[in-house]
Amino acid sequence: MYLFKDYFSNASALSLIGFVQTAAVFVAMPIAKPCVAKFGKKETASIGMLLAGGVYGLLYFMPNLSAIQFIIISAIGMFGFGFFNIVVWAFVTDVIDYHEYLTGLREDGTVYSIYSFARKVGQAIAGGIGGFAIAMVGYDATREAQTQQALDGIHALATLVPAVIYIVVFLILAFLYPLNKKGPFNLLKTWLREEILRISKKTPLKHRKGSFSLFFGIAIFIRKIQNRNIKEIFDCKGTCPHYT
Repeated sequence: MYLFKDYFSNASALSLIGFVQTAAVFVAMPIAKPCVAKFGKKETASIGMLLAGGVYGLLYFMPNLSAIQFIIISAIGMFGFGFFNIVVWAFVTDVIDYHEYLTGLREDGTVYSIYSFARKVGQAIAGGIGGFAIAMVGYDATREAQTQQALDGIHALATLVPAVIYIVVFLILAFLYPLNKKGPFNLLKTWLREEILRISKKTPLKHRKGSFSLFFGIAIFIRKIQNRNIKEIFDCKGTCPHYT
């Protein structure tokens, strides 16, 4: 709000930036699925964050743009962030599966509630920090026109700060988040999914009705592997009692 109202003196551009942000996500949506299939969730999200961080970092060094020029360039960054925003929800299910793989416990509700609570806390903190940061750069609501120092600070808050945050998220995903496409756990899940599909095709229809799902089957297979009953998996031959 402060960027367009005070820095660009173009408050009407606020509605346009909102539309562009939504449109960028819609453009990313059909592209995200093939990218995830080819490169993986972690890889797709991390590259999106790197793109977003690079664009906002570039905008920091381009302070003389008009509001429309700023929106056009930032749309590329929003497009990159859109990939992360889409894929991040799939991370939750991976974490649930990985937690079960490590502990043998499936705690969907606990993981989702912690994730939802963390998002809400983060949004609340971001709102508070935003107000504090805008005051720190010298913004004075009683002034009809802000000082140049305040305007430069507003521009930095809208460009440099998001760039740093996006790059930090990229680094966390790229180097600390363990569930990549070619990691042992995801290779195991891919193999299990193929085995479940193969076995389910040979399983009588009456045994596949109800709440049967691939991830439920994966959980069963993971438990078998943890118990080292791998031979039993291959000996199932379409008559596995766990599908009843």
